[in-house]
Amino acid sequence: MKNIVATIQSTQNKIIRAPEGKNLIVQGVAGSGKTSIALHRVAYLLYKNKIKSSDILIISPSSLFSDYISNVLPELGEANTP
Repeated sequence: MKNIVATIQSTQNKIIRAPEGKNLIVQGVAGSGKTSIALHRVAYLLYKNKIKSSDILIISPSSLFSDYISNVLPELGEANTP
């Protein structure tokens, strides 16, 4: 996941660092990086706001997806993610 950081485009970076407090909808075709960017945003918000991972709720469409993303935040440096 950290190797994705080197390829983040400016529009994706704007999503990661968008102001808090407003709903944010990210649309794109399959494989466009929506999940990666969303999880980078979660890591950014955890780091910037010093909030706990237990304050974040990720709704997953399947257990397969949940298994996939369960390792992503620790890869991004966020330990103790449930």
